[in-house]
Amino acid sequence: MNTHVRDNETDLRAGGMAIASQASGDFVYASSATQLARLVAVSGKLPFHAGGAWRMQGPFRFLCDAFYSTTHNVTGGAAAVDFALDSESYDPDALHDVVTNNDRITVTEAGYYLAWGHTYFNADASISGVTFRLRANDATDLVDAFADRATINTHTLDLFKIVSLAASGWVNLVGAATGSGTCTFGSATATLSTRLIVAGPVSPQ
Repeated sequence: MNTHVRDNETDLRAGGMAIASQASGDFVYASSATQLARLVAVSGKLPFHAGGAWRMQGPFRFLCDAFYSTTHNVTGGAAAVDFALDSESYDPDALHDVVTNNDRITVTEAGYYLAWGHTYFNADASISGVTFRLRANDATDLVDAFADRATINTHTLDLFKIVSLAASGWVNLVGAATGSGTCTFGSATATLSTRLIVAGPVSPQ
């Protein structure tokens, strides 16, 4: 009885039951109605159910950081200019294409995303105002940042918005100026460059 009952129970309480190749920190889940499986722990990542299986990933499923390596010139009184983004700091899921439609970051999954835009501007004296705008699908204005040239002629502008996007939807940045001169947006200096970052989804749509 000791061998067949007591010793088995003692062994179970002492951790005698394990999944094949189990290691400390593993995430254990039900792989079927009758079976358990393990997901290897990854430092800094969380278990996420991707519809068909569990996987380890960061807090945001997608993250993209794209920027423009030089400047955009915008003429006062002209139509708003879509800002190209010719470089990437981080884009493991290829949400940004530097060759085709490089003015946007396009998501592959519907959801709510955090979008942040940043730029620097230097305006001629004949420019009266400067507008920096975040758009969805180059059609819906999401949020504006505005500077009065009479008050300041060089400044950094930032935009932040939680935006709902469908699969294949995108966000982009545009700039405009009022007056008759020229406004230069962005810079070859990394901290002053025109930049767009998208992270998410932050919750299901």
